[in-house]
Amino acid sequence: MKIKAILSDVDGTLLDYDMGVYDKNIPELAKQVMDKGIQFSLATGKAYFGEIARIICELNLSPLHIVNGGGMIINWKTGATPWYRPISEESKKKVVDFIYSTGHVFSVETKDNAYMVDKTRNSAYTKDIKIEKFSPDSIPTGVLKILIQGSANMLNENEIDSYVKYLKDTCKDIEVHKFSVKKYYGLDVTSEASTKHTAVLEYGKILGIHPSEMVAIGDGYNDYPLFTACGYKIAMGNAPQELREIADKVVPDTEHNGMTIALRHILSLSE
Repeated sequence: MKIKAILSDVDGTLLDYDMGVYDKNIPELAKQVMDKGIQFSLATGKAYFGEIARIICELNLSPLHIVNGGGMIINWKTGATPWYRPISEESKKKVVDFIYSTGHVFSVETKDNAYMVDKTRNSAYTKDIKIEKFSPDSIPTGVLKILIQGSANMLNENEIDSYVKYLKDTCKDIEVHKFSVKKYYGLDVTSEASTKHTAVLEYGKILGIHPSEMVAIGDGYNDYPLFTACGYKIAMGNAPQELREIADKVVPDTEHNGMTIALRHILSLSE
């Protein structure tokens, strides 16, 4: 099998959910992958700043990465953003007003910052990220993603599903994807032009790589668009059934070295 790129989710895939660290074998395996001429990129719902920038630098990964749930592709070595699709101003206002009315903890993300109405109730960002404050009457421009946090709100799947339906019915130019963190649920809102699927296709155009030559690795509902864009799919053992059903291979979860097993499998496929 000809493999030219790996696109990996982060939380629950590359990083362990509880500890927020990657397996000790990952640095060497990542190097082996890239030494074979395979691009190793992240495709994450998270923003580039903070933890994601640190991981990319530590592992010295390939230049291009998909962040903000597909809202942006960034070249971490040059700072260029060849793909940048913020939410429309009209939909941004509608989504923020709705979530604010629920009283839930949420944030909006731009290229460079995260913003919250209440900065004290936060579980989505590492301590090294500076969070700015905003109000529904003064929303930042260039919002790439709006996030209802999972564990901070303790929302169940039925509640999140109702929010997904309401937002999709209210705004016709957005994508809404739920995710789970342990037993709680949250959701990401991006422009309809900026999902992991559309960003992967653009990533392929930029690098001259066909989707059939890409491997997706993920564990969550919001990785479904990533899987549908790539030729080979590896699901973590804790992934929802919908993701495992379309996977070409299922590996253990991060607590049982799933990413290490996935990368060794990819290396064997590319021999």
